[in-house]
Formats: sequence, structure tokens, C-alpha cells
Amino acid sequence: PHKLVEHSWMSHHDFLKTVSQMDLGLQVSLTESFNIVNSDFVASKVPIIVSPDISWMPSSHQVEPTDAKAIEVKIETVLLPRFGTARSAFPSPFTSPMATECGTLPVV
Repeated sequence: PHKLVEHSWMSHHDFLKTVSQMDLGLQVSLTESFNIVNSDFVASKVPIIVSPDISWMPSSHQVEPTDAKAIEVKIETVLLPRFGTARSAFPSPFTSPMATECGTLPVV
């Protein structure tokens, strides 16, 4: 039912256009303290969830990268203002319409 869409390498301009069409970015790295993808999402005004190692992002968008349940809750929390859907409506991001949107992130 869900589809992962992979994109080949693209120019920065085309990547920004692709990012601007997304609902959410997910960069929960174990080691990166900065990466350009995060900046691209911020510049495109698309929310992105990151690990605490990316300290320049607000804590409201940070989550422990090894805690799948916390990532699930953070996805719902960040998307709630965009979609206005109560958490109880979606028991898991893997069974919700949000998962389809999250599944369209480019593989970079």
C-alpha cells in the first residue's frame, strides 16, 4: 500500500523544487552535526526531523535516532499543525496516510 519513491542525483535547483513538494524531511543521523539537506529543508520551509547531534535545529524537531516510537510520535507532532489531524486518528505512521507522504522522501 505504501510506495518509496527514489530519485537519482539531481541539480541543487531541482532538488530544492522536489523538497518544496514534500510534507516532511527525516534526517535522524547517528553522527552528523550538520548536513546540507537539513539546510535545504529549512530554506524551503519544509519541516525536518533530526537527531540531537544537529544542535542548530530546534529541540521541537529533534529525536533520538535509535527510538522508533519517539520518531513516530515526533512525525505526528510535527505534521499535526500541517494536517490538523488528532494523534488518535492514526495508531501508527506505518498505517496512516502520513506514511505515504513520508515514504516519498528522496534517497540522497
